[in-house]
Amino acid sequence: MNKFGLRPVMVDVSMSDENSVTPLKFGNVVMDHTTLVQVRVTAENNNGSRASGLGAIFLADLWAFPSKQAIHHQIQHAAMKQLVQLIAGNLLTYREPEHPIALFSRLEHDLPALAQEARELTGLDHQLPKLAQLVCASPFDAAMHDAYGKLLGRPVFAAYGADVPGNCVGDYLGKRFADRYFSDYIRSAPRLAVPIFHLVGGLDPIHPADMSADHRLPDLPGCLEHWIERDGLFCFKVKLTGKDLAWDLARLVDVALTAEACVRQSRYYLTVDLNEQAPDEQYCVELMERFREKSPAGYESLLYIEQPTDREAPGEMHELSKYKPVLADESLSSPEMIDEMRRLGWSGVALKTCKCQSHLLLSLAKATEYGTPYSIQDLTNPGLALLHSLLVGAWTNPVMGIEYNSRQFYPHVGLEVQRRHPAAFQVKDGMVSAASLYHPGLGTGFDQIPDAGRISSWTA
Repeated sequence: MNKFGLRPVMVDVSMSDENSVTPLKFGNVVMDHTTLVQVRVTAENNNGSRASGLGAIFLADLWAFPSKQAIHHQIQHAAMKQLVQLIAGNLLTYREPEHPIALFSRLEHDLPALAQEARELTGLDHQLPKLAQLVCASPFDAAMHDAYGKLLGRPVFAAYGADVPGNCVGDYLGKRFADRYFSDYIRSAPRLAVPIFHLVGGLDPIHPADMSADHRLPDLPGCLEHWIERDGLFCFKVKLTGKDLAWDLARLVDVALTAEACVRQSRYYLTVDLNEQAPDEQYCVELMERFREKSPAGYESLLYIEQPTDREAPGEMHELSKYKPVLADESLSSPEMIDEMRRLGWSGVALKTCKCQSHLLLSLAKATEYGTPYSIQDLTNPGLALLHSLLVGAWTNPVMGIEYNSRQFYPHVGLEVQRRHPAAFQVKDGMVSAASLYHPGLGTGFDQIPDAGRISSWTA
């Protein structure tokens, strides 16, 4: 028995439907609404002490399912909401106090059966993929890590060392990691400020002349030039089509020229995300060749290429990775996949809290041990979910910074969290502050679900 372990004894779930202020286009889908899930897990340790941990996530089925299944959006979304409720009840069957990652291993084992039940209850005629299952599980896993840190009385990233049983990475990843601990792969102290990547979506205006009435929103910049002016941005994530080489090239060059003209810092940085839409590696190789020719400075600023090809058939990237690092996102649904992607020539990984804190820690250990780059992406998450992603970025060493785009699409969501942590939601000189995330657990200081909608509860 792990004397530092914990077990869930009560689960509360809040769901609220949220509409974006402007549509987000990625790949071949457009997301303008989704459901925010917030959970509170009350956990107990061997001494009978209790703490409540919180977690939150957007149920972004349009990302979690392959885009070719987007026509089934409504029923897929319903199935994910159903799975959340099934996970809540299932958590209370874990009666033995354990480390949060050990508890997550149990949950991960149970997820396929729970997903099948959710599918049957909602009438979904195809499987919930592993990514969709992880998204549904992620707020519960986050809440367990939050409660774990609170029971230990320290920030959870300061609770992953050798002094606490269950933190040996070798217990989960094998003998190569036998003498390694999660603390070996994170910073000894968090950064107080983290650079953010601004998203340039497929529908987002670049210049004032590109703006329509729909883009003239109260209190929000309407185009990239105005965002740069307001927030002092210098890092940009550019969504591309993967289907129209001329458009993709023109878009990249336009963003690069805009950054060169408007960014106040001495340098700017780009990343590109094709969201699985490129037909093959050669499409991206040609794009890189032409981008380097058209915009040498823009090409020099490009840090990496994210998930260019289909998650289920990613293909080899040996040639493309000679140009820029190629990072796996949708193809990475388990830490074990990192080895396969490396074999195929992919350079690194995109870490997301929506794939679960436990998976993130294991993937972080592998990526760091292998010396491969990793990024921190955020699934457009607001409120508590954004703070979780920021906390990860503060305690780790990703490529440059973290993705942060909820302020572009869902700035009105999570207002109570924004009031508690204002500096984390105010971009200044292209960075946000993580200084307020010093509380035990995931650092937020919340013990109750903020801005809660209707709450459903389960008790052991």
